[in-house]
Amino acid sequence: MEPVANKAAASLLARVREGLRRRKTPMTISKVNLAAVTRAERKSVITRTSEAVQACGGWIDDVNFFSNLSIAIRCYIPSGRSTLLGERLEKIGLSLDGKGLDALARAAAENEPSSELLCFLSITFFHDEPDMRQVVPSVPG
Repeated sequence: MEPVANKAAASLLARVREGLRRRKTPMTISKVNLAAVTRAERKSVITRTSEAVQACGGWIDDVNFFSNLSIAIRCYIPSGRSTLLGERLEKIGLSLDGKGLDALARAAAENEPSSELLCFLSITFFHDEPDMRQVVPSVPG
């Protein structure tokens, strides 16, 4: 172990080590898979979904677009606000599957309210628009 440069850093390091020794169970993150469908306009649904996650005290970690057909969102929220997320998503016009709603309710009941809940949200858009085309520039070579 390397020597610590000052007393404040040494004190902080000692408290962290003590906290790690006292922890009886490792920190776990619960996971929930949510699937939703909608006929609402894609861009507004994406914006309102982001706002719903933030309003629940969460944040979006990753987003993957699949043309204009669907989107996959990975986000974290406090477990105690999981049912609120489900309600907010339904208010913006997303039809969530029953398994996802049950999982959100279980997460709220079984976990500490401040523990993190990892949510994988897949939204499928039903519309009459053609597939989005991405223009890929040609690379000389």
